[in-house]
Amino acid sequence: VSDVYTHNNGTAGNTLAGWEDDANNNTDFINIQALNNKGPGFHWVGGASLGDVCSRIFGGTFYGNQYGIFGYFIQGGRIVGARCYSNTQDGIILENSDGCIIDTPYCELNTRYGIYVYLSSNTTLLGGTYRNNNFGGASAGVGINLYTSTHTLIVAPRCYDDQGTKSQLYGIQIDAASSNTTTTGGDLTGNQNAAVSNASTTSIFR
Repeated sequence: VSDVYTHNNGTAGNTLAGWEDDANNNTDFINIQALNNKGPGFHWVGGASLGDVCSRIFGGTFYGNQYGIFGYFIQGGRIVGARCYSNTQDGIILENSDGCIIDTPYCELNTRYGIYVYLSSNTTLLGGTYRNNNFGGASAGVGINLYTSTHTLIVAPRCYDDQGTKSQLYGIQIDAASSNTTTTGGDLTGNQNAAVSNASTTSIFR
């Protein structure tokens, strides 16, 4: 599926997604443009038990939605080079997913998190820019947020804030219930409070 443009779906009481992928295995989505939808720009749904296996999102722009990309029960999926910015919640959220790779996304100016890894396992974040999130300063947002997630590998991200009045509180935030997170390299300078907020006893930074 390539070069689809979807915008302005939904109303204040009806949060329609720009694009809905429901348990389509081994499908490539290339250069999807999802703008100003009341729901997620791309709703990536695996069904009730890790049903969407190895689908991939290449490139694309996800702007002004509730979430840029919302992945739910995804197994072995991959996002490469997606631009997810100025969304009213998160640039990317992965929920209850396993074995996903997020490769060089651009997540900027989202109201809450650049990326939110939630109740997920074996996620790999490769590079990427997570810049000036928590835009507006009302959501305690950060660049990368891990919540109750296990075995996350973070490699060389750029998580920073270069606004005059900074809003992104931390480059990376890891809660106490997350375990076995390894972070290697990266640029985490210039955030409002600090580079990292880590409450987990099993995190490794190299």
